[in-house]
Amino acid sequence: MESENIFQFWSSNLDKLKDNSDYKWIIIDLPTNDGDLFTLLENYADIAINVAVPETNCHSRIFQNQSEYKNHILINKFDIRSELQSDIYQYWLHSLPNIIPVTIHHDEAMLEAAASKCPVGQYRPESLGASEAYALAIWCYTLLQPRDAL
Repeated sequence: MESENIFQFWSSNLDKLKDNSDYKWIIIDLPTNDGDLFTLLENYADIAINVAVPETNCHSRIFQNQSEYKNHILINKFDIRSELQSDIYQYWLHSLPNIIPVTIHHDEAMLEAAASKCPVGQYRPESLGASEAYALAIWCYTLLQPRDAL
């Protein structure tokens, strides 16, 4: 019953949100395995992004069920010091065609900003996390613009 209420809530309110000129972007974070709700929200989305951490569990899940990862893939929490993550990252770059050309590295500023309930760009604007979040926003923006507008 609860999932039906959530489904009805989003069905009735997404159009209102999109029509409201106060909102340029609506970002909704949910697990890919949420069935009908994920499908509904994915159909409303201008861009759908799967977030993946370059570690063995996520690697296995991607290659066991690639249909869940048909959208753009954002690599998150990448630790350049980890040889395993670097190997997985390189493998993904060569085998997954839908990797976003922006990688979010592991950055303590992201964790601190979340703990402070503040956007990383406001909390620590000079941080790597802030510059990568900005780069991701630019990538999304350019993806949504008509070619002649660029």
